[in-house]
Amino acid sequence: MPSYSVSVQHGLGQPAARQRVESFLETVLRDYAQSISDVDGQWTENRLAFRFMTYGLNISGMLTVEESLVTVSGPLPLAAVLIRGRIEQQIRD
Repeated sequence: MPSYSVSVQHGLGQPAARQRVESFLETVLRDYAQSISDVDGQWTENRLAFRFMTYGLNISGMLTVEESLVTVSGPLPLAAVLIRGRIEQQIRD
């Protein structure tokens, strides 16, 4: 199965980076509520296992917040392979 993986370096430290990620996720859920459904996420320490549906595609993955790096990765539905680059760039942005 195809996959995606994005890593972004930061200088915030782990607690501040996690807080920023949580704030960002709340904003995404609010701003894209019409495009995203069946959202589920579970934090275990510094790792967020997540899943949601968008445009008929089930997306899932793992987001890990480290001291100087945030990584997001997971399987990618075959139908989304053609837009993998765009997905990865959106995560980086």
